[in-house]
Amino acid sequence: MKKTHLLLLVSTLIVALLFIGGCGKGATPTEPSGSEAEGGEAEGAAEPIKLIFATWEQPSTYLGQVYQQAADRIEEETGGRVIMDCYFSGSLLEYADMFSGVSSGRCDIGTAISSMIPGKLNQIFDQPYVGIPDQLETTKAFKELLATTPELQEEMEQLNARWISLRAMPPYQLHMVNKSVRVPSELKGLTIIASGDTIVDTSGGSSIDSSPADMYMNLERGLADGMITHWNAIVTFGLKELFSSHTSFGGTHTGLKAAAIGWVINLDTWNKLPADIQEKIVEVYEWADVELGKHVEGEEAQEWSREQGHEFVELTADEIELWKEVAKPSVDKWIADVEAEGWPAGDIYAKLAELIEKHR
Repeated sequence: MKKTHLLLLVSTLIVALLFIGGCGKGATPTEPSGSEAEGGEAEGAAEPIKLIFATWEQPSTYLGQVYQQAADRIEEETGGRVIMDCYFSGSLLEYADMFSGVSSGRCDIGTAISSMIPGKLNQIFDQPYVGIPDQLETTKAFKELLATTPELQEEMEQLNARWISLRAMPPYQLHMVNKSVRVPSELKGLTIIASGDTIVDTSGGSSIDSSPADMYMNLERGLADGMITHWNAIVTFGLKELFSSHTSFGGTHTGLKAAAIGWVINLDTWNKLPADIQEKIVEVYEWADVELGKHVEGEEAQEWSREQGHEFVELTADEIELWKEVAKPSVDKWIADVEAEGWPAGDIYAKLAELIEKHR
């Protein structure tokens, strides 16, 4: 019995000493932490905001490098209040899943092309505008349209997202593998990678969508006869060796259309961000738009293609009118469909046309 009492006493003393030692260490810190170290009132610094960024672009490309620089600038210019976690090469979200991944919250910020957005009004950036000017001029028109047309962001918010910033891609041309095309009727029976471009379908061809990863295979194996895209994309996706003919809609610096590309952010994420961080994120991506406008690989691709003896089809004024005639029914249908949903599509399309001419 004495031995039992002795063991209990020793055990109690050990536990008491451990408890006293632990409390003493936590109760009397020798150094302040967080904002207290700077004279603040809070017990610790606020946790940084972590934002997940996703893109299909590879980090080694010019675009990918600018995307990374933008992420770094956000971290630096917010003083570390924001940490960017970047996923390239479709490692988090594949091309086809990018917009849905942002709107559902699988990532906070993602690159997006206007054709990806399920909202019909924002498809205004994908409507044909034969003779659309070069990238810089069209970007000014797109940016002014977004800034002065609140309906565009309203539709995005219905999809739980919003544009941070956008720019125009370089003007789209028609690039063919084995034959040339001068007038719309020559597309009959052909398959063209064109993100569902209705001009192809109206002309008797078939338009298909293709992720960047599948473009080369589709063209090389004859699953597609050509592609409507801009010259920079031909270089970025390694396609220039596959084509033999290029149709220019009014010159190599004007095109059939010019899609919008930019950054979209999850709406819930956006609404939780402090106003100054919102402003900084927009500012950084506007800077990135300027940097990305310096991308000139397309001009090098044109020069290389001429050296290889590729055919460059320069359309006459009468031939361009034929393409405009084919484009009009698809634009009219788009306007009717969007206005049926309550958006003033006709007025907004006319406004974009005016802005394009203003900045031409």
